[in-house]
Amino acid sequence: MLNPHQLTAGIEGNTIIPSDCKALVTSNVMAYRADVDQQALCDNSCYDLLNSKYKIMLDNNCFDSTDEDAAANARMIAASYELACQTTTTGKYCIPMLANLVANAATDYDLCSDIVKDMGCCFQSYKQYMQIGTAASIKTMSAAQNQCVAAGISGIDKVCPCANNKHASNNTKICSEGAFTKLHLGAAVLAVAVLLISASTVS
Repeated sequence: MLNPHQLTAGIEGNTIIPSDCKALVTSNVMAYRADVDQQALCDNSCYDLLNSKYKIMLDNNCFDSTDEDAAANARMIAASYELACQTTTTGKYCIPMLANLVANAATDYDLCSDIVKDMGCCFQSYKQYMQIGTAASIKTMSAAQNQCVAAGISGIDKVCPCANNKHASNNTKICSEGAFTKLHLGAAVLAVAVLLISASTVS
């Protein structure tokens, strides 16, 4: 007989091992990884199942709360499973890209030339992801886009295509809306948000 822990964690032979679902739930899908490791995460056999469950919860407003910050955080964790597998047309994962840009940004950085310029379509996909955050995060992302477009940065007004997102859901705004028919928000994200908010404050 399997005890509750074995049912949750998984079992192989006489050894208890984490199941794919357990491993995925305990992973921070938005943490920095190399592209190859992000791909391995997105190849997890439980990814579609977990992403689909979170999508249903988002669609049914299951994360609504009188605490706006707590509700936004919960929604973003749920939606992160979709954004985490978004790539550019050249196959670069958006989240590792963001993490690299944040890590390489000097203390005295320029938001547009040091970060946004190299994001391409990932900027707009990330912006759409942030739309489910707080009113402040929505305002910050819009201000950042306006600022960088005015500075001559191009290619940040279109989301990355759903054809480059293995786990895109129907009608998602994170990638090209309606382009996919299959069903199905960490540290890097918070760091980017802090950078964007700080830059907007300084400006």
